[in-house]
Amino acid sequence: EFGMLSVPSPDGKQVAYTSYNKDNFFDLRVVGIDGTEPRVLYRNDEVVWLEPTDWSPDGRNILAVLTRKDKANQMVLVSVVDGSVRLLRNFERRTPAGARFSPDGRYIAYSSPQQPDSQEHDIFLLTVDGAREIPLVQHPANDAALDWTPDGKRILFGSDRAGTPGAWLIRVAGGKP
Repeated sequence: EFGMLSVPSPDGKQVAYTSYNKDNFFDLRVVGIDGTEPRVLYRNDEVVWLEPTDWSPDGRNILAVLTRKDKANQMVLVSVVDGSVRLLRNFERRTPAGARFSPDGRYIAYSSPQQPDSQEHDIFLLTVDGAREIPLVQHPANDAALDWTPDGKRILFGSDRAGTPGAWLIRVAGGKP
């Protein structure tokens, strides 16, 4: 068994991480930053990959991307209190990456392949209830969401649109570019 892909909580007191267990499955675990109170938050034998990507700003949920045995990819919220899971979006054969909450907790920014097997990604916003997906950056280049600025007015993203990798910012207001 081993742990990987750690994400610290907003208050810095806990860490969520993926644990590869002895039964060849992935668990979502949480532990105190000092090593106290380790616990398995989520385990599902149908899940063959699990990656925590962020905590909600209020620290109540962990945003995660998981892949099921049927190869379906999902973005989910896992409750820190009871481990219950709320599906935000199914991605079928595409795998979202870099999913991050906006500072106000209303949106999630992430990258997704332009085509099912494409190396090029575009950037989207998803409302935290999963009801609405908003294209944010659509360009033939490979664009990768990195994070929100602390004021929530811009998203930093990486792109090779100028011929070499670079960092870019895009303004976001009311969930729109």
